[in-house]
Amino acid sequence: MTGVDIENRLKRVVLDHLGRPLPIDELRRETSLYGRGLGFSSLDLVSLLVAVEETFDIFFDGEEMSAAAQTFGALLAAVECKVNASAAERDA
Repeated sequence: MTGVDIENRLKRVVLDHLGRPLPIDELRRETSLYGRGLGFSSLDLVSLLVAVEETFDIFFDGEEMSAAAQTFGALLAAVECKVNASAAERDA
């Protein structure tokens, strides 16, 4: 899976959990998942992160979850890292 594939798939997961329409091109790496950004509550973020784990067949521990839940870019970087590590393990 390429970085672009991961990003597009992740955007769809985030937008599905947003609960309001938002054009996909308005979801940028610097977009905050909290507050004035996308406005996710902490409970919404837990639900989103579980959906991300299921979609990409990955797992975040508590510390990783906190770091990934800041901006879309941070979440994307965490997912790419996990997906690439899983692919490397399968290929080894």
